[in-house]
Amino acid sequence: MLEGREMARSKFGFVVAYVLADVIRSLCAEAMYALAPDRKPLISITLVVLLVELSKFFAAFVIVFFTSGNFGLHDLRHFVVPAILYFANSCLYYWILTGASVSGLSLLMHVRLPLTALVHHFLVKKQESLRAWISLAFVFVGVSLAQFSEHFAFTDARVLLVTLIICVNSSVASVVNERTLKTISMPFWDQQLRMYFFGVVSSVVAVHASIAQGKEMISVGINFEPIARNSAVAHLLSLVGCVASGAAAGILTGFIIYRLDNVVKVVSNSVITVVVTLASYVTFGIFPFAPLNFFFGTLILAIASFAYALSVTKDNEGQKASFERKEMPALWKPTKFRARIQAMP
Repeated sequence: MLEGREMARSKFGFVVAYVLADVIRSLCAEAMYALAPDRKPLISITLVVLLVELSKFFAAFVIVFFTSGNFGLHDLRHFVVPAILYFANSCLYYWILTGASVSGLSLLMHVRLPLTALVHHFLVKKQESLRAWISLAFVFVGVSLAQFSEHFAFTDARVLLVTLIICVNSSVASVVNERTLKTISMPFWDQQLRMYFFGVVSSVVAVHASIAQGKEMISVGINFEPIARNSAVAHLLSLVGCVASGAAAGILTGFIIYRLDNVVKVVSNSVITVVVTLASYVTFGIFPFAPLNFFFGTLILAIASFAYALSVTKDNEGQKASFERKEMPALWKPTKFRARIQAMP
């Protein structure tokens, strides 16, 4: 009983950490774009994605070095597709922010909630709980109501199209990644290392292609002419925060998919949306939504999220998932740590 409670706390801890990391990433991204003229950041989008991928790869490399030490090239093919899909999503997300705010874009991105639930139902594990489906429907309704405003107009066809592509791509990538994580007989961090390797390769190719097309990776002086020096420092700090929190959110995404499922992650994203909306209002004064709608929508979201978590917990207790693993990712289990330290020159 105590072990079960500890396991539940650790899973909940991963979700909370993911929410915090993604909220920080969203706010830093909004700051990075808001501080730049015409919402064009100092650093190229592809370079930002490369820095995030390198950060994740370095973290996984260090952990694998002190745990399994498995740097073999076997089973690499399983990680190519999800890595490329995640990379494409990151590029599209940062690119579309040049024409939309983080809080406004999050409304459209909640189309991935029913998409992910449906793809997960047919490809990974059938969700037979009616309560879970009803809860998911109310989560979507709550978030939509919270961010609905009579001043919001769907006039930008580019934003609509790219956001739809992001939602479809995100749903497919997440489900493919979940199947890979839970079916391949390989430790968690070994899998993540290979996933991040292809993310780095994709980013390097994209940066090289951008340079070949004559695009600037760093726009020197863009924030220094009429703008005060402290604004340029704030721009740099927002970039560092965006990269660090983006890498942390990416790693924690793997934990949530590994120990729970993609639908839990998407419900977490709904909570993140509400928090980011409030934080954007406090930080940047951006609040394009009706206050009363936001209050009731948030209340519906909280109740529906709790109901979904409760229904999933009961379902997992009654029927064990076919892909579920018992061991936790080896982040705190460095089995070969001492041997590798002693072998180092």
